Amino acid sequence: MNTNWARKITKIFGAIVVLFATSFLLQNFNIENTSARGVYYGDCEDGQWDDEICGYMEENPRSGVTTVWIGPANSSSIGRTIWVDDPDDTSFAIGLWAACVGYITSPTASGIYLDGDGGSIYSVPSSIRCGPWGSPSRKTMYMDVPEFMEGADYSYDSGDREIYCRAIEINQAGEWHPGYTDICISVPGIKYYGSSSINGSETSVVQTDSWWTDSRDVTYWLRPRQSISMSFNHYAYSNKNTNVYWSVSRSGFTTSSNLSISPSPRSSSSGWAYMYWGRRGYYYSSVGSTSYTMTFNQIGKYGPFCERLSVDYSSVTRVCGNVYVPYNFVNTTSIDLSDGIVYAGERTTARNLKVTVNPTYNSAVGATYATASPSTQVRVITYSSSSNDSSRSYQVRAGAGTNLCAGFPYKNGQCAVVASTSAQNINSGHNANGQTVSPSINQTYNVYDTNAGDWFCVASAVYPYSSGSATNYSDANGSYSWYISKPVCRQVAKKPNFQIWGGSLYSNGKVKTGVSTKNNLLGVGGYGYSATGGNIRVYGSWAEVGVSSIGTVTGLASGAATGRTSDGVGGSKEGTAANYCKYRTPLSFSNYSSISTLCPNTSATGQVGTSPTKLDKNSLVDYIAKGNTPNTSGNNINLNDKNNYTETANENNTLVHYTYNNGNISLAGTTLPKGITHVVRSTGTITVNGNIAYDNTNYTQLTEVPKLILYAENINIDCSVTRLDAIIIANKNVNTCPSTDYNSATNSRQLKINGVVIADKLY
Repeated sequence: MNTNWARKITKIFGAIVVLFATSFLLQNFNIENTSARGVYYGDCEDGQWDDEICGYMEENPRSGVTTVWIGPANSSSIGRTIWVDDPDDTSFAIGLWAACVGYITSPTASGIYLDGDGGSIYSVPSSIRCGPWGSPSRKTMYMDVPEFMEGADYSYDSGDREIYCRAIEINQAGEWHPGYTDICISVPGIKYYGSSSINGSETSVVQTDSWWTDSRDVTYWLRPRQSISMSFNHYAYSNKNTNVYWSVSRSGFTTSSNLSISPSPRSSSSGWAYMYWGRRGYYYSSVGSTSYTMTFNQIGKYGPFCERLSVDYSSVTRVCGNVYVPYNFVNTTSIDLSDGIVYAGERTTARNLKVTVNPTYNSAVGATYATASPSTQVRVITYSSSSNDSSRSYQVRAGAGTNLCAGFPYKNGQCAVVASTSAQNINSGHNANGQTVSPSINQTYNVYDTNAGDWFCVASAVYPYSSGSATNYSDANGSYSWYISKPVCRQVAKKPNFQIWGGSLYSNGKVKTGVSTKNNLLGVGGYGYSATGGNIRVYGSWAEVGVSSIGTVTGLASGAATGRTSDGVGGSKEGTAANYCKYRTPLSFSNYSSISTLCPNTSATGQVGTSPTKLDKNSLVDYIAKGNTPNTSGNNINLNDKNNYTETANENNTLVHYTYNNGNISLAGTTLPKGITHVVRSTGTITVNGNIAYDNTNYTQLTEVPKLILYAENINIDCSVTRLDAIIIANKNVNTCPSTDYNSATNSRQLKINGVVIADKLY
């Protein structure tokens, strides 16, 4: 019966059924079978008494009228079962009523005593004297619960209580009369329970015979090298203050290089505990308490770290701690180019290639930090573009095998991954602030052989872009995405070269000209481009015939050795290293030689001997036309304007147009007609501002071909000029593009000079 209901009945009949405790106040009792009234001697009247009780009394051999009630007279609500919470040192009381009639007439000769199963329930020194029917007397009888239980009949109630019953006999005038009516008490059975907690999270109270285990799991999300305290507490419970055997077993506590635990856990512990009153409505004892400091050094899943409690040899509860240390990072990369410009087909070098593992906020751990980024891959992408692509932002592209070129506006298929690393472990020390590294990777790349004025761009990429979800502790690839840096672009330029078609070069000094090294030719039989390498060829400056020089010659090849051939390949086949003397000097003169090797003592050819007598340039010009009378202002003159020249006869009595200025002369572009020889002479600088060409017509004899001789201290040819048909003689310097902006596309036009150049220095 419900305990609260039992308390209500106690209040109603508190004056009738009185309970006392010798050592402490009885906490709870109950009354059941409310239709039973007690004991009756004599014939039963239908409906007057409980059938069960009457059935017991019918075997009574006595015919005298003796009435005994356990409880108040004429009450049908008093039962025969009393509930007791604790049988130790507990007493209970009943009210005994009796009436004696018939042959028992002497009040002093009769007494009523209680007895049960032939043994005294309680010492009863006094009697209840009989009185006339209807006027029973009452005496309160006290019974000790332990003595009552000793020797009584026992039956187990399915309500987790133990029931003890005794049959009651009546002693009247020294003679016992069995009535077989029971008084029963119901006391709790001894029950054991348990509960456990991890870091204050406690299981419910579980009974040992319930055949199941109450589990409690606590999950921790931590940073690498973070230490936590993991505390376990266990409690044994009972409904009686008794002793209990307990044990705690442990699993999962394994120390390794990735995990440290202090103190070192034992596999199990056990012992006996005495119960005390006062926790969660039970007698209890704290039977196990352990606390560990645990540090987790690496990414991964740890545990579960478990402790299992057994009470009275039965497994009751299990509590576990699960620890997860997730990856947590965002990877970025950047790259730069060391050169301000790059040359088509040549090589350039990157600088400041960096990969950074950045900290980021982790919602599971609740902190901002960075971990290691293992299996990190780095790529370098190069491509050519028609415009400067440096303003483009970074990109994130999904997929480990994604096309890294797809996000760039490259032209003519010119985009490739030119360098890569294998998987690298970055920030392996789990620095919470991250780490920046410079990967060991090829940083010298071929520039695409594209048009001058195009742009060569380079970008770097890192995989994975991030660690992925906040709870990722198993997959180092994380987001399965690439982070591609903002590109860096340089404008493509081409190096100037100097070529002599159909003639040779003679120099009283040194010769140094520009060449272009192409590192990207696929092969002799198949001209094409490879972003990552191929056959090396050198193109550029050459004389179609011979080269003879007093000083060293570098860059300039003889025999058109660096010229392009009809199959589109040509050039000097350099191999993996430049070998100037072997490949570029078939018609060069040099005083350095040996049987086995050309020019073994220098990387240049030339140096044919002592410098000859300096050419008398003035006498050479005088032979063609002589005069020193100024006949022009020299200001951007047109050579076909008669106001700008004088006709004079030379030593061969040939009429020659003669232009002279005692200072600088500036020439406008024009076309020279047939049969004209024109000498332009200046004591200063002649500047050619436009194309000057022979008339494009049919010539029938050599004398019809026009001739233009320019003679001055210095001669400058504007960068915009693309053709000059003239014999150029300078006492000092000839400069084919005097601008300082050498990398301008406007200043990169090809200049053809149909004639001879004689100068101290040619730029």
